[in-house]
This record gives sequence, structure tokens and C-alpha cells, in this order.
Amino acid sequence: MINHSKVCLFAATIIFVLTGCKVTPPVKIEGLTLNQPYLIDSSKELDYPGYMAGAGNIYSCRYGIYYKRADEFTPPKEVIFSGFLSKYLPDIETHKVELFRFDVFYNKRLKQLHAASAMGGIAGMMALDAAERGFYGFMKDDLLIDSVPETYPLKTDEISVGCDDENEGEYFPSRVSGGHDVVVIWLKFTIDEKLYHYRTLYQFQPLTEKAIQKGIATAIEKSIAGIASKIKYNNTP
Repeated sequence: MINHSKVCLFAATIIFVLTGCKVTPPVKIEGLTLNQPYLIDSSKELDYPGYMAGAGNIYSCRYGIYYKRADEFTPPKEVIFSGFLSKYLPDIETHKVELFRFDVFYNKRLKQLHAASAMGGIAGMMALDAAERGFYGFMKDDLLIDSVPETYPLKTDEISVGCDDENEGEYFPSRVSGGHDVVVIWLKFTIDEKLYHYRTLYQFQPLTEKAIQKGIATAIEKSIAGIASKIKYNNTP
């Protein structure tokens, strides 16, 4: 005799895992100065797989890792970058700044793998194994800033939460507190032709889409503020 309640529960689990948080909320930041003529935007959007091939594909190392595309930002990414840079480096407008990379990833892979483990079968066993292997770690602060290549990439035998060595939304679990989602941000730019290249991790525990949106916005501002505090240059352009 068929247990309809179990069938419904299994079907609901499959739907949740396959759709997950199929569309993560857009990034909206208010209160920024929109006119930043000092910035040259030379950044390009990544050729990142679509949902069914990436963040929604349980067999992919990008499962649960969402790349925030250019059309998900209000105002545009280059305006967000220049606005926060001006906020934390007020005299930056007298310098020449060129932006080469500003990529934002929302990594909830471990959370989705834990949910997927309820599926059973080969996919469920794979998800459970990956989730148990990666669900640990700690980080003293909610934000970690790496300078490339001084402190990143790391030399470690750890399996990353994501695709190894892709320089996308992956991170090493020992650097993040267990139970947290992670916003991974890549920033590469020059000031007066001097190169600055950073990768940041921001950990948080969102319970709603609004909290996800706020967390990504906070990650961006904290990352740029932290990077700005590390930049030293002659105030005379």
C-alpha cells in the first residue's frame, strides 16, 4: 500500500532541492553618489553557467553558488564600487581609477547539500558526504580580506566549498564558521596605474530573502571599506 504522505514529502523535497532558492534577491543599495567621472569601468561579466547547469545542478561543483549578474544590481555595479570607494577614500576623485573586476557570489552550497541529502539514492549520498565533509570551521570576524597574490591563493589540502581553483565563489571551510552562508567578492582595480587585487569572504546566517539581500549589500560595503583602509597613496595625483 502506498504511503501518500511519504510520497508527497519526497516530492516536496525534490522540488525544493531542484528549485532551491532558484532566484536569489537582487542587490539594491541606496544613498550613493551616482556621478563618479574619475572611474573607468573595464570590468566584464563572467561566463558563468546558468541555473540548471550550475547553482541548481546537484552534480555540479557550482551547486548552491549563485553569481550575481550585472542586471541584478541597483545602481549598476561600477556605481556601487565608485560610490563606496569615494565614501571611504574621500580624495579618490582626484585620482585615476580603473575597475577590472567586481564579481559577487552568494555561496549557500552547504545548506543546499544538507537539504539534498534527504533525497536518498546516489545523489543524496553524494550530497550528505560532501555536506558532512565541509560543515565545520571558524572565522574570528564576519569579514575576511585576502590580497592577491600575497595571502591568496592558499596552500592547503582542503577540499573547497565549490569548484577548486576556479577563482569564483568557492572558499575553504576551515576559514568560515559552521552554519553560515558566504558572500565571496573579487575586486581588481588600479589607482594611478598601481594594481590592487582582493578577494573577500563575508559570513552570515540569513533566514529570509530580505536578510540575504541585506547581507550581500553589507558584504559589498564592508569589503570596499576594509580594502580602502589598506590603500596608501600620495594625495597629490
